[in-house]
Amino acid sequence: PTIRNNTITHNGTGGHMILLGTESSGPSVVTNNRTNNALIYSNQVTGSNNSSTLHGIMVGGQSSAIVYGNKVTNASIGYLGKQDTSTLFSGNEANQISGQAFRSKGSTNTAFVNNSLYITTGYENGVGMYADNNGTTYSTGMIYKNNDIYADVAMGQSFASIPAGNDATFGGNNYYSTSTFGGWNYQGTGYNTFANWQSAKESTALSVDPF
Repeated sequence: PTIRNNTITHNGTGGHMILLGTESSGPSVVTNNRTNNALIYSNQVTGSNNSSTLHGIMVGGQSSAIVYGNKVTNASIGYLGKQDTSTLFSGNEANQISGQAFRSKGSTNTAFVNNSLYITTGYENGVGMYADNNGTTYSTGMIYKNNDIYADVAMGQSFASIPAGNDATFGGNNYYSTSTFGGWNYQGTGYNTFANWQSAKESTALSVDPF
């Protein structure tokens, strides 16, 4: 299946602007998948209520989807893989995200590569990259590489947060703020400076103005 070239404006307070697969939880999510190997590209989706639970683009319970060249604006969650396997999110843009921009939830070997997030006033309490569990199903083998996260405001939350029990690999991501850095958290350990994060978890991390 292919979802492409759509322009969507969502005026509600929840739901999904694009959903591939299912939002449901549990073992049947994977066993009942019907839309593997999907392509989702060149879509522009815009919400009207980012303080709600509105999702931008989500892949649920499917495997090997490729999500690229999309733009999500004004949502709680930008891009989400939920109990998916080997999804590739690449070359996407996220703006005005109040929750998590690039999130996995119980995912396996899903990758967020070459994406960008722009954080402005009113959205400083969101998290850039986030991988957590869906019940007892944890996110494993996550990859976050070569993403740009730019903030022109003092951040209240983290560039990246991986709760205990979940794991991810980071490489070549660019973290830049014109004001206060939001820090990072990996499995319960906080890193409040770029140097600390770079030394401990991502030796190839960058902090340069992408503009």
